[in-house]
Amino acid sequence: MSSLVEGILNWSQCNLMNINWRKTKQLVLGCNSAKNFCRELCVDGNVVERVNVYNLLRVTIDDTLKWKSHVNSVCAKASSRSYFLKILKRSSLSNGALVCLSSGP
Repeated sequence: MSSLVEGILNWSQCNLMNINWRKTKQLVLGCNSAKNFCRELCVDGNVVERVNVYNLLRVTIDDTLKWKSHVNSVCAKASSRSYFLKILKRSSLSNGALVCLSSGP
């Protein structure tokens, strides 16, 4: 494991890329025994935070590789947008304006 981390550090230095340790996370995949086996990851004096769920490129990944977290986040976002459109519809906006406002990031 340490040779892998050293390889990543060497690659990032050779390519003039700095690692942002505040944004670097550790996600241990597998059963509970594997999670208990893995110790805290410390690289160059920086402790890498261990998380159970992480959002990467708008895809929510959890440590069990199940889709429940991702589906819940997508449903929450859809519910929020539909409520927003409902409120805008009540304010007598045209359909074209509603379409423009609904296509957000």
